[in-house]
Amino acid sequence: MLQGSSESFTVVLRVYTGLPEDDMPRTFVTEEDREMYMCEVAMKQQYLARKAEAAEDLPGFERRRFTLESSSEDCGPPLVLNFRENAHLGVGRVWRCASSLAKWVHWHGEELFWGKRVVELGAGCGLPGFVSSLFAKEVILTERASELDNLRAILQDNSLKLQGIGASVRVEELDWQQLGVGSLVDAADVALASEVIYSEGAASHFARTLRGCLKSGGVCHLMQDIKRNGFGDLKHYLEVLLRVPENPRKCRPSSATLE
Repeated sequence: MLQGSSESFTVVLRVYTGLPEDDMPRTFVTEEDREMYMCEVAMKQQYLARKAEAAEDLPGFERRRFTLESSSEDCGPPLVLNFRENAHLGVGRVWRCASSLAKWVHWHGEELFWGKRVVELGAGCGLPGFVSSLFAKEVILTERASELDNLRAILQDNSLKLQGIGASVRVEELDWQQLGVGSLVDAADVALASEVIYSEGAASHFARTLRGCLKSGGVCHLMQDIKRNGFGDLKHYLEVLLRVPENPRKCRPSSATLE
């Protein structure tokens, strides 16, 4: 885990190293490292055991169900969510990074998300954001235009369950390469993102967008697969972001610097 703070907000980057082998010896530097390992183990069993069902009414998609069970009285209540994933492409799926982050959110919901306004960046299918809605005052799932239809369909599929627990979730378009973040300026007490960088050049746009969305004193919980392209760029631009206390409305996208 890497963590940094500026005078106005905090970014916590959790590094995902892949699903662990059950017999692999582990040495944990911090309690946080041990906890994230346990998240990966818990989600490994569920991820590998879940069954995909062809969605006959949605050619090219599969329906999947994710169940998050409480492990103690201090955790949030059980939640069963229905998702539809693209059966063929690399986009429109719930990645293991998102599964692990969602489990972590579930474990720490009351402590870190209760009554907060949460924005998930690059939400994809939105699993971490949906889980945070158990505790948050409001959750905004954001994606680029090409992914919005599937995200909205997932929200619709789970709308009765979410209404039943009093959750407030909505979907908004947000393209990191566009200047500014529109109505989402200073919108988030907490930002979530999982495995959102998978190519060179995207990290600077992500950092600028994150900066625009977070309120003063806000926190971003980010999980990224260390094997993905662009991981080094992501670390660099997050460091730049935390060094520059500038008004986010004045930020400009750049492949080299945040001005």
